[in-house]
Amino acid sequence: MPQLPLELLEYIVDFLHDDDDALQTCSLTCRYLLPAARLHLFRKVALERVPDCLRFLEVLESSASTQASVANYVRDIRLPFMALVSGTKGQRKGWRHELVRRILRDLCHLTRLRLYAFDWMGFMDMLRVDAAQAGASGSLRDAMRAFFPFPELKELLIDNLVSRSSHQLTLLISLFPRLSRLELQRLVAPVTPGRGLPLPEPPYDPSDLYSAHELGTHLQAIVADFDRSSGSIAARVMDSLLSPPFRLQLCYIEWEMSSRKTSDKFNDVVLLKSALQTSETTLESLKITFSEDCKRFFR
Repeated sequence: MPQLPLELLEYIVDFLHDDDDALQTCSLTCRYLLPAARLHLFRKVALERVPDCLRFLEVLESSASTQASVANYVRDIRLPFMALVSGTKGQRKGWRHELVRRILRDLCHLTRLRLYAFDWMGFMDMLRVDAAQAGASGSLRDAMRAFFPFPELKELLIDNLVSRSSHQLTLLISLFPRLSRLELQRLVAPVTPGRGLPLPEPPYDPSDLYSAHELGTHLQAIVADFDRSSGSIAARVMDSLLSPPFRLQLCYIEWEMSSRKTSDKFNDVVLLKSALQTSETTLESLKITFSEDCKRFFR
């Protein structure tokens, strides 16, 4: 019986893209099918807890020396929603942080990063330690870039995340020169105990965002939720993105209006107007959502 061409075999495997059992069987049947099977098995990865991270790291390391290294096929990853610092101390304080770092360091073809309920504040605490250990030559931006080494990243989804600083999130966004889609949903600022007021924005070094080139030039789509987010965080991030060194010309805007009235420059209506002005020659689609409370303002 003549052997089928490899292109035809890969085409057959493509038809099994949503059947994990069949793909696993293919990967064990013939070494020529392994790359095509792994492309579908590991294209999208969702990590939740420590056991998921440990198992996936073992898969990455055991395949690293093979021609079908799993790291080469991961395109989309959701980071775990486990505490990175709390509950650990001494030498074990940063081991979860290091675990996530070891997972991400070789995912050079990643195109979509999802931060859902990620322990951002614990992560930043550990990242500052990394920057301090680098000495005078290191910066927070350098430490963050080393942790997220994704030159091909095109989509960044940030959802249900607690952050003290809008600047830190803006810094993250600025790392990816090919970023084309950004989603900011349910960004929450910690509040002062007993008073319920957002903590003040911590000091930062503006030079962290210095760039010889304009930033955000490939960004085409933004999804921003101001109604379920802390205005002090979501609005400040958007204000930074609409200011130099960023230069946005969007094709798609999805905007969920806040039901809270504000009078300063971080009003989401003012920011929306600014986004529309910068994108007046490129905008193709606009979707604005008003909550029931927000609708009362227009009556």
